[in-house]
Amino acid sequence: MKRPFVGFIAAVIAIQLLTGSVSAQDPSSAGKIRISGFIGYGLLEQEDINKVIELYDEDYIVDEDDWDYITSGSDKITGGVVFGASAEYRVSEKLGIGLEYARVSGEGRFSWEGYDSEMRDYWAVEEEFEFKTGANLLSLFAIYRVPLGESRAALRLGGGLGMALGAQFELTDRWYLDYGYARSAGGRPMEQGTERLRASGSSFALHGLLGIEYGIGERFFLTGDVAYRYASVDELKVDSVTEWMAGDPDDPEVVKGGTLKWSDLVGFSTRAGENIGLDFSGFYLTLGVSVAF
Repeated sequence: MKRPFVGFIAAVIAIQLLTGSVSAQDPSSAGKIRISGFIGYGLLEQEDINKVIELYDEDYIVDEDDWDYITSGSDKITGGVVFGASAEYRVSEKLGIGLEYARVSGEGRFSWEGYDSEMRDYWAVEEEFEFKTGANLLSLFAIYRVPLGESRAALRLGGGLGMALGAQFELTDRWYLDYGYARSAGGRPMEQGTERLRASGSSFALHGLLGIEYGIGERFFLTGDVAYRYASVDELKVDSVTEWMAGDPDDPEVVKGGTLKWSDLVGFSTRAGENIGLDFSGFYLTLGVSVAF
């Protein structure tokens, strides 16, 4: 996703330079309609999911002293890629209103493996939990431009109001069990399986931004923005729980209605009866290109 977008920006600049059309165009006085695309990174605040990962890392493995070897590792969700597009109508030279779509996603993980030589030949386990989150952010926005002197640059001040639609949470648990022989020696696991839980929800969302844009011709503009977005989904509905076992790939999908609770993910949490939510709030840094018509 990133490479084609960066390539497009570079191509726009090259065309403008080769055709000699770079001018001192005031960004605030371009055409009435603007179509924009952007990509960047968001510093997410996935508090609930990160707490689950933290609890797994601290308490998932019991009786550690009974294993000859055991190790674990985790990565919390501290950020995610964001990309999107917008259509804007220029109400005046400095004020514009429009519709914006943004897609944001983030991933985390917890994994562990252990080895116990006292159980007959030996017992080895590998397990990995993969946490995926994502949301579609749709908003109506307004943006105000302040030209920076006689240059081709302008300051951008704006904000928007909308919804976080189709917020998604997916937890995949993959495990492998070796008994009596080593997988590293070419043996196949005696047992292996996968369990996947999917949940979704939606919420109110808003954002404010501060940025700058630079005209590279009469119609093309580069943008750089820092935005704070608020999008917290307090309730998720469990869409499905699917299990696969080695040798039986056609196990049916089990649909589970109801709200996702801490007890669905962490049986040893004191918050077992509370809802688990998703939080896509945080600062977002984006670069983009827009075309005026």
